[in-house]
Amino acid sequence: MKRLIPLLFFLSGATALIGEVVWMRMLGLVLGNTIWAASAAVTVWMVGMALGAAIGARLAPRIRRHILVYGLAEGGIGAYYAASPVILGGLLALGAHLGDDMGASLSLGIAQRFGLALIVLLPPTVLMGLTLPLLVERLRGDRLAERTGLLYGLNTLGAAAGVFFTAYWALPNLGERGAMAMAAVLCLLVMVLSVAAERSIVATNPERRTEVLERHGTAGFFLGLVALMGAAALAAELVWVRILVLHLGSRVYAFAILLGVYLLGLGLGSLTVKALARRITNPTRALALTQAAAALALVAQLAVLGHTSSILAGLASTLKLSYSFIGVQSAFLLTVAILFLPVTVLFGASFPLAVAADPKPRSPGQHAGAVATANTLGAIFGAVGAPFLLVPLIGCQRTLLLLAVIHLFVALALWRTRTTALIASTVLVAAFLLGVLLPRDWILRRAVTDTSDTEVLLALEEDIGATVIVKEYGDPKDRWLSLELNGTNVAGSSPALLKVQQLQGHLPLLQVDDPREILHVGFGSGGTCWAVSHHPVERIDVVEISPRVLTASDHWFSFINHHVLSDERVRTILNDGRNYLMATDKKYDAILSDSIHPVFAGNGTLYTLEYFQMCRDHLKPGGVASMWLPVYSLDTESFLRILSAFHQVFPQTVVWYDRTTPNEFTIVTGKVEEGPIAIDWQRLEDPALAESLEIGGIRSAADLEADLLLGPSEVAALVAETEPHIDDLPFVEYMAGQTLDRTGTWYDNLALLAAVRTRSDPFADAPFPFEEAAATRDQALQETLEKVRLHAVSGL
Repeated sequence: MKRLIPLLFFLSGATALIGEVVWMRMLGLVLGNTIWAASAAVTVWMVGMALGAAIGARLAPRIRRHILVYGLAEGGIGAYYAASPVILGGLLALGAHLGDDMGASLSLGIAQRFGLALIVLLPPTVLMGLTLPLLVERLRGDRLAERTGLLYGLNTLGAAAGVFFTAYWALPNLGERGAMAMAAVLCLLVMVLSVAAERSIVATNPERRTEVLERHGTAGFFLGLVALMGAAALAAELVWVRILVLHLGSRVYAFAILLGVYLLGLGLGSLTVKALARRITNPTRALALTQAAAALALVAQLAVLGHTSSILAGLASTLKLSYSFIGVQSAFLLTVAILFLPVTVLFGASFPLAVAADPKPRSPGQHAGAVATANTLGAIFGAVGAPFLLVPLIGCQRTLLLLAVIHLFVALALWRTRTTALIASTVLVAAFLLGVLLPRDWILRRAVTDTSDTEVLLALEEDIGATVIVKEYGDPKDRWLSLELNGTNVAGSSPALLKVQQLQGHLPLLQVDDPREILHVGFGSGGTCWAVSHHPVERIDVVEISPRVLTASDHWFSFINHHVLSDERVRTILNDGRNYLMATDKKYDAILSDSIHPVFAGNGTLYTLEYFQMCRDHLKPGGVASMWLPVYSLDTESFLRILSAFHQVFPQTVVWYDRTTPNEFTIVTGKVEEGPIAIDWQRLEDPALAESLEIGGIRSAADLEADLLLGPSEVAALVAETEPHIDDLPFVEYMAGQTLDRTGTWYDNLALLAAVRTRSDPFADAPFPFEEAAATRDQALQETLEKVRLHAVSGL
């Protein structure tokens, strides 16, 4: 039964990461999806792990039945997982009760988010943290590096398996509650088997003495070096994510691969130490060499990170990987493994070596607990310092160089010899040359530009939460700008985007009798906000997650937004839209959700039944909600699930489509009140609106009528048999995330809508015969569909 324990610890690692991934998603609904909220959650997670490791270190030499306590801890984690739906409900209620205080000030908001995360995450993470010291203490008979390498390695490999299992199967198929229920069952299974194992071991070996290893040295200084190791390793992971999303994209699977490979490297490195433990006579020297090698590997990595896209394409070509979801994911996985496994294996090997090298006389469990505590506390500083201090100040590239120097410092502090001095000199010279000779954003620029003259990089800024990029595209006669956040387009000035931005502002407000207070989620390039400003509104609240988007838009896209942020009616709120709605009790005449594609990680929560219910609850009587809903890169079921969720909340759902330009977007508006669609037709004649309306392709009532694609009755029939998109089952992010065919989905979804298009007059009092407007629309639709079909056939 003793041999069963390492395998149970593998399972513990898997359940821990299932819980972490799901809980981070759940907390995002309460704390928001800003960098501040995410950092608060991650910090609390690691605080709990560190506290648990410290408690485990104190318990290890004082108790006899370590495996039993380990099993009970796993049972406690499982019980907490099982109760997570109830806990989440209470947390949502608490978050709503805090109300506007959550957004009153940045410092207060961070403190409250940290407090909420502390309430939720501390109990299970403390239990997780205490398990390793207990098992290291109990499994006697091996060298300390050997037993720690085995346990930590298997636990971390289990964590990697948990990441891949959750992303590729559990969440898409079971949803959040189902995944947590499975994790809870597995934890309880571990508890039962641990109790059985404890009884077996006690029966065969009842006597046990505490093993204290004699060491000499300064423990405080050593643990400080361990903390530096943890800080640098975690900071490196965060910087890699910032760089790699520019190559791999921001879909959930890219993040799963990055985290999974990171954990895989840690586990393999630890198991390597286990395999070599009997040959390691001086763990301190081995740790020093490992840290020096890690520093060298980080510097060498800089030479290839800028070529990530070339490596990706080369692997796909060499291995003849198909352009399918499996083929692309295989290429991503291999590329990330080539780039990061060498470094992460060295990170993973450092932990068991540090446990074996700890100089203070302690029991084995105390060694493991002390090193785990120091390492995790250091990781907290890395998690906060990298995004909030280092990247904004010196950029991703130079941050990696600084991290290499930190690893080098640890190596020199542990063991000063000619070998480490030679490696140190090499690393320092290379780091200095790379830092001075290369532009600070050389790696990022290579990631976001190509060699063609159709694309020009105009601006690249490394913000706290994202990399903001402005590019110019097109041929010399037809140039247009693109605004990108972490490599994902969020706005632009192409003809289709210019028109849809105006329509996003006008179509909802023309359905409100007297619009005064407007909420606009996602500023983008500001065209929609400028359109709204033409109406007789008194207040426009703009919720934007990235401050750099606001500054970049005001500078580069002023020809679209006309510096609308300077309008005294406009108030900017740095938050995500959903979290703002949860935290405020203010009501609006219209709530507009701008161009935010639901396929990318975190965006899907703005397209769920629960979000639309929040919008409804913040609308005044007669108010209207609208959303930008793309027809591209969404499988048809995902598209219909979003539409079904919106329709369930807003029975008077209308789908609009700009028929003047072949484009990939629809605008969906909705009201709670049912009945014919009421438009303030007289406002179309207002000279103040004419310029903006004309940009959107509307010069008359006939033009507006011709943009109506589906009325309320057609939408109701279309989604009658479709399940709504809900928070618990993040279907769109995971299933649409597997969609690679942009043009094919564009055609399929638009053809579906065209087939069920409105044919009878849905308006309350249309001034122009709808049948004639519909005929104009239908002809334009057929021309667009034919162009898209040819585009898809050509493979462009």
